[in-house]
This record gives sequence, C-alpha cells and structure tokens, in this order.
Amino acid sequence: MATDNQNGNIASAINSKYISIKPENGESFNPGQKIIYNIEPSIGYIKKDSYLMFDVVNTTADNGRYTWNTAGAHGLINQINIYSKETGVLLENLNNYNQWVGVENQYITDDKTQLAIKEGVRLPCEARHNFEGGDQSHHSLPEGQHNTNHLFSPVEAGGNAVFMERRYCIPLRCGIFRHWDDERLIPILNFGGLRIELFLAPPEECLQRLPCASQVAIRVDGHLNTDVSAGQLIATRGGAADVVFALQGINTIKKCGFCVGNRVIIRGEIGGANGVVNTARSIVGMTDDGAGLVSITVDGGVIGNTTNTALMIADIPTALGGVNNSANAVNPNYRITNTEYRLCVVAPSSAQSKALSSAINYEFTSYDLFLDNVPSTSLRHQVPLHSVASKAKCITTMIYDPAQEKNVIAQNYYAGLQNHATPITTYNNDIVFFINNKLYPLRSYNPTRLRDRVLALNEQVKSFDTINKPIMSFGDNRGGNIKDFVNTSLICRELARGEFVFDLRNAEPEIRLGFNAARAGNLRVNSFVWSKKIISTSSSGVQVIY
Repeated sequence: MATDNQNGNIASAINSKYISIKPENGESFNPGQKIIYNIEPSIGYIKKDSYLMFDVVNTTADNGRYTWNTAGAHGLINQINIYSKETGVLLENLNNYNQWVGVENQYITDDKTQLAIKEGVRLPCEARHNFEGGDQSHHSLPEGQHNTNHLFSPVEAGGNAVFMERRYCIPLRCGIFRHWDDERLIPILNFGGLRIELFLAPPEECLQRLPCASQVAIRVDGHLNTDVSAGQLIATRGGAADVVFALQGINTIKKCGFCVGNRVIIRGEIGGANGVVNTARSIVGMTDDGAGLVSITVDGGVIGNTTNTALMIADIPTALGGVNNSANAVNPNYRITNTEYRLCVVAPSSAQSKALSSAINYEFTSYDLFLDNVPSTSLRHQVPLHSVASKAKCITTMIYDPAQEKNVIAQNYYAGLQNHATPITTYNNDIVFFINNKLYPLRSYNPTRLRDRVLALNEQVKSFDTINKPIMSFGDNRGGNIKDFVNTSLICRELARGEFVFDLRNAEPEIRLGFNAARAGNLRVNSFVWSKKIISTSSSGVQVIY
C-alpha cells in the first residue's frame, strides 16, 4: 500500500501539464444553481496547483455597483461536495465554504495584493475598520483607499453603465486538493474519478453594495422651485433655476457614484404643507456640463412645492441600511460564464505508478461544520459539538447575527460580531471549552479588548498552526485598530500539535459561553471542527475514515 511519503517524493519528481475540463450541466449559471465537474479516472493524477477559472458579470436590474467581500470570488460558492465518480461515495463536504475563506483570507497573508488581483478579494481585507475616537464600523471603501475589484464597469458620458465580464482564477480550497496540507499527488485514478458539485450562493451573501450616499452625500443647498414636475429635481443655484444637484467635492458623472437605472430614495426636510420628502424613484438621465455641475433626472412626476429645503438622494440599499426587505428594494444579481477547471495533470512513469499501487490510504485535513443558535435572552449557553472525528486537530468558532446575514452593505456573515464596547457588541464575556469532562483552559476567559483579548488571539495562533496555515496578520494596527478586533473575531481551541491527533468520538465536546446582557436578537454560532481524514481505496471500493 502506497504511503504519503512515497506519494510526496513522486510528486516532486514528476513534470506536469495543464488541461481544461468544462461543466457537464451548462455554460451559464445563475445564483442558487449548481456547477458540476466530472474528472475521469483516466486523468490519473493531479497536483494542488489546479484552479477554477470563470467570468462574472453584474446583472443587477438597477445597475447597482457591487464589490466582493473578504472572500473575493470564492464568495460565489456556498457549498462544495466531492464524490467518487464511480462509486458515488461522498469524499468531502464543505458547508459555508465562502464564509470560512472570507475568515481565512484575513489571517493567513500579510500582503493581500495577489489575492485581490487573482481572486477578487476586497482591499483592505478586514472585517472592520476602526477610526481613532470613533465607533467600530463596517466599510466598503475606506477613506483614501480604492478597490478596483468591483462589478461596476465604466460609465458612459450620459451616465449609462457598461457592464463587462470580469475573469477570476481561484484554487478550490478543499482538503482533497491539499489546501491545508503539504504537496502530494492527488490520485484521481484511485478514487475512481471525482464528481465536484459547486453550489452557488445567493447574491446578497457574496456581493457587497458600494453605497452612493455615504460617498457622495448629494444635497440641494437652497430650495425647490414652486413647480417641481416632469420628472426633474429643480434646485436653485446663484438665483437661477437649474435641473442640477450640487455634488459635494465630486463633480463628474464617473465620480458621483450614480448611473442611469439606479433605484434611489429622495428624502429631505420639507417645510409648508408637504412635510417630509421620502420617495423612491429611478434615475432616467444624467448630464455633466464640464464645469463641475451634474444634472440628475428622475422619473415619477411632482415631488413637492415648498421652500427652504435640503434634499439628499441615496441608493435604496444605503437608505434601507443594507437589508433589502422593502417593496422598493432591488436585489443584486450575477451570472457566471466561461467556467472551466484547469487541472495540473501529471503522468507517472510505469515504475512510479507501480510504487503508488492501487491500494492507498490518502490522508488530508478538512473540517465539519456544526451550527447552533443562542436565544436573545440567554446569559449562559452551551454549544454542543456532535463530532465523530477520531483525528481532530482544532476547533474554530465564530458568532454572527443571522438577521444581517444578507445585508448588502455589510454582511455579518463574514465579519461576525465583535467583542468591544459599542452598541453592536455580542456581550460575550465568558468562554471555556468542556471536553472529556475537563475544562480547557482551566479558567474561563473574557475575550473583550480590555480583559483577555491577548489570550483569545493566542488561541487563534495555535489553532491555525494545527491546520498548517500560520497567522500572518491580525489586521491594520493604526489608530483605533490596534486596541480592538479588526479581523473576524474567532473562538478557538487547539486540540493536538504536530503529528498528534485528538479523538472526539466519545469526548462530548461543548463550548460554554457567557453573556453579560440580553441581545436584540438571536445569535448564530458556527463551529468548524478540523480533523485528519483518510480515503482508503482498495479492490473492494472506496471508503472515508473519520
């Protein structure tokens, strides 16, 4: 039976070449659909340098601007199932794949430029961005930083959006493809071929809106004329009536953040009998006079007849706080085309093939996901982990707000809820693991920034080491960032170091959480239990040993 050492030695001694395979179930894919690749046994062996390539185009109905999250283009994939093609045995299942990639990207690289270029990762790749003296907040484009990895193509002179496909190359971060292990040949032949199923995520889960109002802050300084109709907002400037908005510091169509087709909300304080303006419209025209004045024309007729008015125009996701639960909301959308899986194929010599043999034990690192909910009123909660892993390495857990899971301004799905002294805190002030009737550590700890934050970070470092992904960055340390969590906050526990493993089958592991106050809503707890798994192949078939 071939060993991993033999496999590794052969992998380093073999030349390789790339071939492409196409999906078997179509050429164009939309959110919620599944992309299926079949890798035939005749491929033989591949290396971990294989990668997925595809084009993405923004198909949002109102031409809204969207960028990626910390997961980049991986965010499009919510779940991965890998089967033996011949036997149908499930070899690996990765739920919330995009969520973990979004967390991992923040920690495992210090220079994320290549991730941004190839995989579309948003820069800066951090869950949150803190400003000295201010509250912790989500961000899309921090001041002074520009992200070119968005799905909003150039805007024409008339304000029309020109959408073009963007190409991305991403390696599938799976255990079978050795993302968390060292280089080995991947024996497609021994597995009986592979069937790879990629489940595409909802657009609200993988795309993040670039909010126009927060960037542009468009206001009409002056008052509305007495006859505001014909689909035009007429403001006064210098005593003359013009169909124009005075854009604060941004004076061209390309810089204003809006384009024709955007669904917007016009709001402002109105005197007289008309009260408050808060109405949804669509932009139907834009002009730029070249002297710093941009005209925005909307549909819908009369808005109001009054004086002493200050108006603001905001894209609807911004106005709704990122949650598209209004009848006026326009949900994002995307389409994937020209997708192919580029396989780095190797062809062992006859002597090398004989060394690999037909019966092997192929070991790799992967995770199993366990979900739990914490009721809003619970001050003490136990999170059970019903794991059957006999070769566990570590546990990494994140807490987030499921009500904000698909918030298109700031998905809590990736950022999680942080432990800090602002209104969006989880109030989590007590953590301890209970495994095999023992407490780990012996004393529970408080992960908040002014208590045991360093201990929480140390547990993260040790846990990431067990899956061969050393932590390279804890995020930006300038200003207010140095004293708080910038990357997604994790609850971690190392179970075994080096080549050692921990048997969880009869350990009845659980995480005991304490909270200092009730929350506004329930919390979701996602626990990734990492372990070594073995695919054993022989003449009698394929089986997975957990």
